[in-house]
Amino acid sequence: MPRQVGIHRNLLVTVAQVECADTSRKEFVPVQVTLAREYKTDGELLKACAKVLPENLKPSQVLKKETSKKHYFMTEQKFIQNAELK
Repeated sequence: MPRQVGIHRNLLVTVAQVECADTSRKEFVPVQVTLAREYKTDGELLKACAKVLPENLKPSQVLKKETSKKHYFMTEQKFIQNAELK
């Protein structure tokens, strides 16, 4: 099988289990969030989670976090179709 030509990236990814206050149901729920990069403190991680979660979920506490290195690949054609010009 020939080698596919494409865009390769190795990224640090943080997967966190975060306890969130659900303001619509008025209860706490655990939510799993996947974010790019590594976060040194729980405070930084909670701020990043707040940016990607819906308005009704307010992160309050990090229950568990794990950082790993992931390899991402995209063909050149798919990259051109999805890329934004600046």
